[in-house]
Amino acid sequence: MNENQEYLFAQPGKHSIGGRFTRHCGTHKLPTNDALVHGSRCILMVEQGFLGLASDNGQPVLLPPGIRVWTSDARSYKRATCLDQHMVSLGPYTLIAVDEGYAAVAQNNRKRHVCPGGATHLLIHKLFEKFLRLKIQTEVEVEADQGHQCR
Repeated sequence: MNENQEYLFAQPGKHSIGGRFTRHCGTHKLPTNDALVHGSRCILMVEQGFLGLASDNGQPVLLPPGIRVWTSDARSYKRATCLDQHMVSLGPYTLIAVDEGYAAVAQNNRKRHVCPGGATHLLIHKLFEKFLRLKIQTEVEVEADQGHQCR
């Protein structure tokens, strides 16, 4: 922390801290999918296959994989969510992965929306209802009478 009461982060290695009022507050290893918070500063590493969720003045912020650093009293880290499911809830958002041969049905203000298969969809203020299978299964049974042939 420096003389202006600002929080500082140092990368791994040796550092010469100059200044009469600059002091060392602690050393921590960078956590995975967890935030290292030091005053108004935050450093976070979101792993591949995860999506982080933070809040900035009450508004949701999605954090893709990678290292994130910010200085803000208004932004706070909530959690990281694994993306191995077909449906992932992220605050007011819903992320759905729709396989080929399926469609997803969602509702927004009582209007139905159909999300096509083979893609990932981010639903904003929409209510997910269900997955629909698009493959039609039919069973055809042909009966031949004794004197007739089917062609």
